[in-house]
Amino acid sequence: MKKLLILIIVLVALVGVGYVVLKNYYQPPQSATTSQTIPSDWKTYRDEEYGFEFKYPATWEIQESSTLKSTKGRDFLENGIILMTLNNPIPEIGYEAWKETEEKNIPISGSTKVFHKFIFTPLPSYPDYDSFILVTWNTEDWQRSGKIGIPKLQDNDFRISILNSVLSTFKFITP
Repeated sequence: MKKLLILIIVLVALVGVGYVVLKNYYQPPQSATTSQTIPSDWKTYRDEEYGFEFKYPATWEIQESSTLKSTKGRDFLENGIILMTLNNPIPEIGYEAWKETEEKNIPISGSTKVFHKFIFTPLPSYPDYDSFILVTWNTEDWQRSGKIGIPKLQDNDFRISILNSVLSTFKFITP
């Protein structure tokens, strides 16, 4: 009887500790819908062919990219420096020189679909390569798929914050 009482006390204590930890330390998964303040002067990029739009900084320029012939590419630049790339559909290329170090699914606002966000770092045999963040969507339908990529130099890189803001404004314009 004494052992049963001790077991019940231990179980109640574990449940109580679990509740406190969950309540105070658990953070729900990050969502692309997280409320972020988007400057009112941001422009809207709209792609009727692939059925989506998002906002981006007004100081950025868009340039068609012709590096991959199998995909429609756009580079988003500021002062001639590429800050973000966009491709539709997702290019059929490999990432053999990089190691995937993080993967996260982020809900897309107003949709049942999710972004797949990856962080890639170069393998030791490719010391001149940069890390980058890759965000994909519609991976189940290659013809309607897309990806946004940014170079990732360090965790506090300003482009990460801008990418999160861009993703928070992303929406599909066709079913």
